[in-house]
Amino acid sequence: MATNEVHTISAAGAARKLGLGKAKTLALIRDGRLRAKQLDGRIRVRLVDLDAFLASLPDATNAGQEHREPPS
Repeated sequence: MATNEVHTISAAGAARKLGLGKAKTLALIRDGRLRAKQLDGRIRVRLVDLDAFLASLPDATNAGQEHREPPS
């Protein structure tokens, strides 16, 4: 039985979902941080790999506070 479910997206599509530029997304793929497949010369990111990448990132609870001076 065929389904119309999408299981992969392009590197540009992954970049849009991540809120990053395509170059940064390709760098993540090249560095092995974001898994991807190659199909007929095109880079495809499996949605499960995109979800796994996001799950592997640290929480941003204190994001941006590491460089602030403590209150006096």
